[in-house]
Amino acid sequence: MYLGEREVYVLFDTGATHSVVSHIFARHINSTPVPLDSALVISTPGGSSVIITHIYYECPLRLDNVICNANLFPMQMGEFDVILGMDWLAQHRATIDCYSKRILFGDFRCPKFVYQGIQPRKSIKIISALKAQKLLSHGCYGFIAAIKDMSTDTSRIENFPIVCDFFDVFPEELPGIPPDREVEFAIDPIPVLLFYPTELRSAALFFLAVGLQGNNKTG
Repeated sequence: MYLGEREVYVLFDTGATHSVVSHIFARHINSTPVPLDSALVISTPGGSSVIITHIYYECPLRLDNVICNANLFPMQMGEFDVILGMDWLAQHRATIDCYSKRILFGDFRCPKFVYQGIQPRKSIKIISALKAQKLLSHGCYGFIAAIKDMSTDTSRIENFPIVCDFFDVFPEELPGIPPDREVEFAIDPIPVLLFYPTELRSAALFFLAVGLQGNNKTG
């Protein structure tokens, strides 16, 4: 599914009364949000409330080759780009077939258009962190995987802070850390004043005697 020319991650939610778009994805909408006549308060599944003051009208959602416009309220959310609620489903007479993961438009017995959702090849098994810790304590093996996008080149000089300011010093390619080598350097000692222990003891006794005399006078 696309919004304009950008692919969008959508949730069809019959439990939502209004359709919303995330603030991050709203930056890619080629229209200006219109202020509402009165603020709208939307309750989230987490139990909190969000105040909505603007709306994006007639956002072109493309399902295959069919355009189904949506009025979207911008709000903060991180998992989905767009949530299509009952307002959009009712407007386009859309029925959700959960078993086959399809959206039927029009009469569900003889739909005018059917949108097929993504069918995953294999279901992803997810376990909780507590269960994973328990399995590890019983001797199971755990693996940590790191994924790197090899299609992007991040080894260029301009991608490194500080280094990018010195193109005349560093080469275009950074093969790695320089090898170990001997470096000659010298340490110049700075002369300091030395106090002998006897002088320190005499000075300390002098201040102590002065302090005792002062206490006797005040007492």
